[in-house]
Amino acid sequence: MKMGKSIKGFMEMANKRKFALFAAIATYMTLGIPSYAFAATDPNEILPQVMSMITRGVQLLGGALIVWGAVKLGLAIKDQQGGNALSEAIATIAGGAVVVVAGTYFGTLTF
Repeated sequence: MKMGKSIKGFMEMANKRKFALFAAIATYMTLGIPSYAFAATDPNEILPQVMSMITRGVQLLGGALIVWGAVKLGLAIKDQQGGNALSEAIATIAGGAVVVVAGTYFGTLTF
């Protein structure tokens, strides 16, 4: 039995996309954030750096939601699905936009 056939039946394309998104976020979290966390030598510089990291992470999540919603919208249009799939895709795009705006606003706060 070939391994490719068993994996193909086990993992659908949607699951592969979700795993790829998770892997991209996990890679960013492990490689992108720690380099900024230990760069501060002055204790007063730590909080702005942490705020910057959180802002970037939230914006990345919002951007991923926008892209995911656009993919869902394209698939719903391509497959000519009804209003439920279209409204779900538009809601995902709008939610991603709200997350990006909230992350940007969160980054402008000063302490």
